[in-house]
Amino acid sequence: LFSFKMASPMSPMSFIERASSQQGSMLSSVPDAHVVTNDVGDIMRCLVNHDKPLKRETQFFVREFESRKGLGCKQRLNESANTAKTLAHKNIVECTMMSQHLGEVKEQVDAVQKLCSALTESEKVFEEQRIKVREPRKEVMAQNLENLETYRKNECKKVDEQAEHDLTMFMEQLVAEKFPKGN
Repeated sequence: LFSFKMASPMSPMSFIERASSQQGSMLSSVPDAHVVTNDVGDIMRCLVNHDKPLKRETQFFVREFESRKGLGCKQRLNESANTAKTLAHKNIVECTMMSQHLGEVKEQVDAVQKLCSALTESEKVFEEQRIKVREPRKEVMAQNLENLETYRKNECKKVDEQAEHDLTMFMEQLVAEKFPKGN
């Protein structure tokens, strides 16, 4: 809030008293202009000055607000404190229980990690051995396929030659029977 420095408010009676005391009688003399303006200003300030009532009302509202807010805050703070105590106790118990089992869990995790590493290594070794065994097998398979193809061609050639020979013999017999040499 803004605060203004004002002259102390003056009642209309004090104005009259001051004016009469300065000149003797109010009716007999006219007060100086600056005295009149000061007095009129004091009267106006008194009538227009709302600082004290505003200050009192503001203080009332602030007190009321703080009292209402304070109750809710106190309740929430108490609830938070109780919750914190409960959680602290619960967490302490849980942490204590966890710390007892943490060593066991770490040992189990280390064992599983070793097993996984061993499995990975054995897979690598197995794959390398499989590749080593496959390479010679590929060469043997290629050689076997080549030999098989050669064998098949040879057998087909033998069968063709035998069939040609049998056919030739059959034709010769047939011709000999149908057309004897002496007739």
